[in-house]
Amino acid sequence: MRASCGYNVLVSHLATAPANALYIIQNNIVKEVNSSGASTLLVDETSDISRVQQIPLSIRYITKDEGRHIVKEDFLSFMDVEQTTGVYLSNAILEALEKLNTNIKFLIGQGYDGAAAMKRSYKGVQKLITDKQPQALYVHCCAHSLNLSICHFCDVQSICNTIGNIKPVGTFFKASSKRTQLLRNKIKEAFPDKKYSNLIAFCETRWVENHNAILRFWELYTVIVEVLEFLSTTFTDIQTSAKSSQLLHSITITEFVVSLCLAKQVFSYTINLSKALQTVNSDLSEALEYVDSVYNVIQNLRNNIEAEFKTVFACAENLLSLVGEEMKISRVAKKQTNRCNIIVSSPEEYFRISIAIPFFDDLLVQINDRFLNHKTIIMSLRSITPKYCVTYKFDENFINSIKLYSSLIEFDMLLPELELWKLKYKNIQPKLLPHSALTALDDCKPTFFPNVYVLLKILAALPVSTSTPERTFSSLKRLKTYLRNSIAEDRLNGTPVKNALEEEQTKRESSKLTKLTTNKKLFNGNFKKQEFQQKRQRKSFQKKRQELDTSEDDEECLCLKCLKPWSQSKSGEWIKIQCISCKR
Repeated sequence: MRASCGYNVLVSHLATAPANALYIIQNNIVKEVNSSGASTLLVDETSDISRVQQIPLSIRYITKDEGRHIVKEDFLSFMDVEQTTGVYLSNAILEALEKLNTNIKFLIGQGYDGAAAMKRSYKGVQKLITDKQPQALYVHCCAHSLNLSICHFCDVQSICNTIGNIKPVGTFFKASSKRTQLLRNKIKEAFPDKKYSNLIAFCETRWVENHNAILRFWELYTVIVEVLEFLSTTFTDIQTSAKSSQLLHSITITEFVVSLCLAKQVFSYTINLSKALQTVNSDLSEALEYVDSVYNVIQNLRNNIEAEFKTVFACAENLLSLVGEEMKISRVAKKQTNRCNIIVSSPEEYFRISIAIPFFDDLLVQINDRFLNHKTIIMSLRSITPKYCVTYKFDENFINSIKLYSSLIEFDMLLPELELWKLKYKNIQPKLLPHSALTALDDCKPTFFPNVYVLLKILAALPVSTSTPERTFSSLKRLKTYLRNSIAEDRLNGTPVKNALEEEQTKRESSKLTKLTTNKKLFNGNFKKQEFQQKRQRKSFQKKRQELDTSEDDEECLCLKCLKPWSQSKSGEWIKIQCISCKR
């Protein structure tokens, strides 16, 4: 406040203070990025409390920690933007990188979401940056792709309605403290061993929460129905009773319960995939292996749909019986227009044909389509890893596929080097081979495999998700609040950068303190013992000195080290000769 009021001394101090200055932290990050040899740009967009468009700029790169290669994703700065066109955003990003002295020569990737301004092929941000840096490949955020595949673009109307009906139930309880407390009490009565006592709301940016919201709702389904029945029949507030009655009807119909159990089965597999795609240390090749694993599981469920759906149908029947409902089929009309109108012999067959089969088919198509571009990007690079290089044939086609990295590697020496790299793992068991680009980097000597080392760095640095920019949104909400809505860009950037590095610095300092504490204990133990001995010797020497001072001349003097007589004094003059005992 004093600085903003014109206190120039404080302004100068804040601008040049070296303790945790913004420019020092940013310079350290940029120095690491430029020395890494491969980096990726991570960008997202949000609006703050004052309705200003903010672009969090983050960067992903490879570095070393205690001799091992690690991936780091560091936040650099927020950018205030006035427009959201591809041309404006690309210019703003390049200007910010130039201002930070970031060398875009080593920019090998771009990680954005699927917004049109970012991914368009003609005037999108990725196209304009690629024109200036051709090797900067655009990779759509894998976590976004998975989230879109599951939640937003499912063509099965029953699944969409189910997810849409779960959201207002959570909002309904969250809007009132009385309803929230009533739900908590019922949950504690029904599940006394559970640590949680509420529902999870759907979140647009926290994708794992969407999976958890479905699983939590399925687990607390009977309690939710019981509370809604109580509110709709005994509560005196008209709006509350009317709304609870509507929600109760929407979540107790057979179609909703079957869709809920089906979504729960699929989300049980995809929740771990969603978590894995948001980790920093996973590379793109490893992430796509996770996607393939989940895809194969869902494909297996689809192939054995009759046997697998029996479990889902039994779960739905059990839930309906617990809340006093029966399994029912919607009426069959003469003409099918908006919903499935098939003639079947049983409810199980009806819901299997109308919901389960279309849901699995659509989900498989969505996952395959949304991750097809990712597989195309790394098809050649992933063959460098020891897991694939043993059986891969490196030829001119491989060289042509990675020509965009011509400024970073020497193509004349690449094929012989790849043959040596392949020979290194020829006789090693598959289980013992490095499973990712990071572990392969630890096993690759840059002096002997310089080109392979660079390609592995590129593969490890390619973006997997934009989770790091998404996480800065939470920091932005804590910093720029309703009461602090006019924070300038300089101050806004300082605190998030410091907070973004706080956890890492804490880890480093804790490891250093552990080592120092261990050494200090040993040092303190020896030091105290030594200090006690010296103190004891000083007292003994002072006592002897006092005796010599009070005695007559020509008395023996003592050695300061061994306290033994070594010379004689004559008329107060000390004769310096070597001590016979300690040779001092």
